[in-house]
Amino acid sequence: MIHTLARTACIALVGAIVLCLSGCLPRILANKALSRAEPKERQVKPLYPIFEGMLDGTDAIQVRSYRVGLPEIAMSTLIVEPRDYDLDISSAVRLSEETGEHYLDIAFSHESRDIFRLLLAPGATDTIEQAAKSAVSDIAPEDAPEYLRSLMQRQGDQRITPRPRTIFLLGGYGVPKEAMLPWALTLAQGGYRVITPDFRGQGDSGGDGVRWGRYEPHDLRQLLDSLRQDGVVDSRPIGVYGISYGAAMGILWAAYDDRIATVVAASPYDRPDEVMDRFVENYSEDIRIPGLTPKVVDRGSDLIEVQLGINWSQISPVVALTAVNIPILYIGSDADKVNPPATLQQMHRQSPTGSELIQLKDIPHELLGFNIDDLDATVLEWFRGEL
Repeated sequence: MIHTLARTACIALVGAIVLCLSGCLPRILANKALSRAEPKERQVKPLYPIFEGMLDGTDAIQVRSYRVGLPEIAMSTLIVEPRDYDLDISSAVRLSEETGEHYLDIAFSHESRDIFRLLLAPGATDTIEQAAKSAVSDIAPEDAPEYLRSLMQRQGDQRITPRPRTIFLLGGYGVPKEAMLPWALTLAQGGYRVITPDFRGQGDSGGDGVRWGRYEPHDLRQLLDSLRQDGVVDSRPIGVYGISYGAAMGILWAAYDDRIATVVAASPYDRPDEVMDRFVENYSEDIRIPGLTPKVVDRGSDLIEVQLGINWSQISPVVALTAVNIPILYIGSDADKVNPPATLQQMHRQSPTGSELIQLKDIPHELLGFNIDDLDATVLEWFRGEL
């Protein structure tokens, strides 16, 4: 749901190396980087009953599967129609006074009653335990799915707008579509149809593993083709909101598909190889793998290029910007160590006229883009101006 999932997935990405001699590290790193990006079950598990409860209660929220790409895969796709779901969605970054760590406090509320609360932090269990003492829902956790199912059934089928525009909502590395539900509902209640797929090699979609933009933009293009053929999406241009890996894929997609009117990019990376370097550099204490030096990471990066059959510049958002002719709203943070301010500033300078850059304060990479309370008004205003 947040970059907590992405961070743990990235740590797991290099975790298998620990039993291998240093000479094996580059190849195992390359293989792991191209394997499936699965979130940790304990982090995702609380979301599934909530998600299923809402799916059972209304046809306005559906999951469909579409055949896309070469090599072909089944792409699992969440579709959320614009409705007044009568839910207040809150997702705020808070600072634990006890641990000094930031965490995300997510709440679904109805008529001032908290139906569901979820606290997520970048691996800081003590932070969650402390915060949970005051984060208590008004509805018992086991009753929340049925409450939401009944609430969805009462909403009926009345659209907010008769001809809604469409936004593709793209999550980060290892972040499943279910984790994007708070943003999907926020945008849908703002009047937009929301399409949220699991990328190739992630979640419920097929594929042997992540391909870092080698196939993913083509998958998205064909997904849009299929959605139009099915009458789910009309012929008007769409918007894209992506977070981290999803933001990078959105920019790569926009470089060759003129059906995209604008992209909101929260913490996109510039080049896949460089973001891998920065991740290892900044999270070495979490990874704790002897011998994982910058040289090893560079050698692993070279092997990934060989296995993908491309060079990194071909799937680098900062290079793709030369072919992008639509405005991009960048969202960054001074506390983002993975995609730091200098990276976004460079990308912003290379972006088309009308692009903007927002720099937030004190939001770590793992939480950036999921802090709906800080961003919803800005993001909705941007889409209303560009779609």
